[in-house]
Amino acid sequence: MTFLDIIIPQYKEDDNFVSKLLDSIRRQKKVKFEEIGIIIINDASDVELDINLFKKYKPLNIKYIKNEVNSGPGVTRQNGLKASKSKYVTFVDADDELYGDDSLYQVINSLKQTNCNILCTTMLQEKKVGNEIKIVAVPFDNMRTLHGLFIKRRYLADNEISFHPSLRYYEDSYFIMTLIHDNNYVNVDKITYVWKYNENSLTLGGNNSICVNHFMDLYTSVKDIYDYYKKHNVKNSNIYLFQQIIEMSLILFSSLFENSKLDSNRATYEKLVWELYINNQDEINMISSFNKERIIKYQTNDVLNYYKGIELKGTFGDFIKKMESK
Repeated sequence: MTFLDIIIPQYKEDDNFVSKLLDSIRRQKKVKFEEIGIIIINDASDVELDINLFKKYKPLNIKYIKNEVNSGPGVTRQNGLKASKSKYVTFVDADDELYGDDSLYQVINSLKQTNCNILCTTMLQEKKVGNEIKIVAVPFDNMRTLHGLFIKRRYLADNEISFHPSLRYYEDSYFIMTLIHDNNYVNVDKITYVWKYNENSLTLGGNNSICVNHFMDLYTSVKDIYDYYKKHNVKNSNIYLFQQIIEMSLILFSSLFENSKLDSNRATYEKLVWELYINNQDEINMISSFNKERIIKYQTNDVLNYYKGIELKGTFGDFIKKMESK
């Protein structure tokens, strides 16, 4: 049994990408590689890695498995978890890298000293600004991704935490929001991860195409996180729900919904968001009017910051008035 397994979903990333990641693991100093496992899961892709590639990376312990059907990154990571027998796991994308040459040593030491359930670290993110690639440090508290998390595998099982079986968008948000629902993590000031700029990446490459499934998955993620919170008696679950209803309603009034592909689905999405609001009125009404106003203001700013460059043509109040008039 290994101490830490690094779980890597792979789809279109070829030997060149994965080699850079494996190089970043192998260069780690002062670690015992027999304590570290690497599980690469091919998501039923026609880009299969050359098995001979792994022979070049001794003494790394590499396992390569393949999904029977294409399932998306969430299910692929979950399949990696099923294959893992380690005490701790971390998730690394196939086109990213570990930072420096001693990040794993520092992390493993911290995990052994604290025996914590979740260790959160800082990552470096490559961003394209004009024609230049700039690097910024992103601490965990400012992130909505899995990057730089180290998790006790037993903790996931004990708390019924897993990747959503159907989400292809927001699968990492769903996992994170169930994982750290009670601030139950240790946050350390260590850089462990480099989120590399990849021009073909949907997230970082500037491909901002919006599809119907994007917003349907956002709705499903919010609803199922809330259901998890209620089942596990998570404090302030009503505030979480209210925040997310505000976000989804603002999206309906934003330039994101100007995509013609979404026109025929606007009414369906509106109805789902409205029903989530109406069906949980008792819990939402437990929030004071003063705090509601603060939450609306905060969430509006958060939407504008997260969805860079969008315009809002309405408010949460406008959404309520519109739906009440129907």
